[in-house]
Amino acid sequence: SKNNENEKSKNNTITENKSKDTDSKKESNNKEDSNKNKESSKDSNSDEKLTLESLKSQKKVMVLDFSQNGWGACAVQHPVLEKLREEYKDRVIIKTIDIRKQREFASQFPIRATPTLFYFNADGTPFEASETLAKKISYVAYEDKKSGELKFGGSEGVVKYDELKEVIEEMLKNVK
Repeated sequence: SKNNENEKSKNNTITENKSKDTDSKKESNNKEDSNKNKESSKDSNSDEKLTLESLKSQKKVMVLDFSQNGWGACAVQHPVLEKLREEYKDRVIIKTIDIRKQREFASQFPIRATPTLFYFNADGTPFEASETLAKKISYVAYEDKKSGELKFGGSEGVVKYDELKEVIEEMLKNVK
């Protein structure tokens, strides 16, 4: 798989979602997005030494959102994550990581675009989407080159509310 090459890559390429809004509408939206992202950045900065192991040790289904504060597509993804974070607050970890502020943590993941979401089952293993769900969420599997083992499962770009809820519900079915 071509994604195998990204497994060990530390070179993160970021793409921006260009909008066709008018300048005044953009300016207004940017102020709103900035305020919303300030709220979510509390989440990304709450642990100074964030580790994947500490997150996995909580034994909960997990969605990690790697994004950039003020970035167009990330600002679109943020309200979806906030709504789901509230809905699943005691059962699912939905964590937003600002890749500029949490560089060391983000460098452990094969991030090529923002937002990128990574999904983990409650036992800490990467979530593997069914073929049908994979198409809906543009699922990307990152496998270890040598063993072929799934290292990460995720989505690049914005994932809509209904599709992300479907991912979470699928992962929750496997919780023992």
